[in-house]
Amino acid sequence: MSDKPQFEVPEAGRELGERNVGMAEALGDPDLHSAATMYLGVIYHERGDFRRAIELLRLGLDFLKEDPLRDYPGMVGLRSIFSHLWVARSFAELGRFPE
Repeated sequence: MSDKPQFEVPEAGRELGERNVGMAEALGDPDLHSAATMYLGVIYHERGDFRRAIELLRLGLDFLKEDPLRDYPGMVGLRSIFSHLWVARSFAELGRFPE
């Protein structure tokens, strides 16, 4: 694994992701919140902040505990699978394989 992110995510992308999470929280929409935290977690992963990525991705997964197969309009796959994939990649980047 590399210490360098796969590609550079502009700061504006991270800021927009943070705003999206804030809006989802303000609206009290768990589906929107889980999708927003998932995408923001991927942004943090790509920026090389794997601990923050894991934190956000797990937060998004918390919203899916009741129905992990719940679909979200516009998503290509299931959020739970996508989120677990990025959590695993982040742990791998940190060398924390047992988790």
